[in-house]
Amino acid sequence: MQLSRVIQRIGRLAGLEIRSEAYASEFLHDLHLKRMLDRHRITTVLDIGANVGGFGLLLRRIGFAGRIVSFEPVQEAFEKLTALAQADGNWEAHRIAFGDRTETRQIHVMAGSELSSFLPPAETSTAMQVRELRPVEVRMLDEWQGVAWERAFVKVDTQGHDPAVLRGGAGVLERVPLLQAEVSVRAIYQGMTRWTDALATIDALGFDITGLFPVSRDEHLRVREFDCLAVNRRVLG
Repeated sequence: MQLSRVIQRIGRLAGLEIRSEAYASEFLHDLHLKRMLDRHRITTVLDIGANVGGFGLLLRRIGFAGRIVSFEPVQEAFEKLTALAQADGNWEAHRIAFGDRTETRQIHVMAGSELSSFLPPAETSTAMQVRELRPVEVRMLDEWQGVAWERAFVKVDTQGHDPAVLRGGAGVLERVPLLQAEVSVRAIYQGMTRWTDALATIDALGFDITGLFPVSRDEHLRVREFDCLAVNRRVLG
């Protein structure tokens, strides 16, 4: 039986209708994420690069009822994120970015808000047009307080800036059971870390990959980027 049909059957058992390959990939990611959150008894999710709150909504959709702490530096996206968080009751939002040093840094605010990045674009699509450069506050994850790291899941999606976020959180990540980072195979920003180096960084931090899920593809169906979900090998016993 084709994998797509297997996924469709699993989806129907969960009350979902899987209508496309892209949706099937998202479904497999969400199913795996739920399993890992439950397995490691995660109580807090740090959502770094939250944009307008889509990942937080995903967490609630798959049944996560714990604390969500979202971070988004761009004001327009942050305002929409804040509205979702306030309506939730167990979700908070902070208008900062993370990196490998504490500083104020210029971010490229793109026409497509989910594409805003510290890195300049390498593509010329409409969504990748730079609307303005704007200063934002950058902190190190190691400086963040008030989290039970041993029961935390850290998700990073910062449009090419993920390796810097991870370097700035190396201390607390030693205690974090689960990590998700975006790994880009085809560079859409200038100066992006190669995907092999990004995976090496995740490995060097002590994490083993449990899943690589395609986020998008180009017109030739080549994967542009993956969501990489990884478990801290220190918690495996």
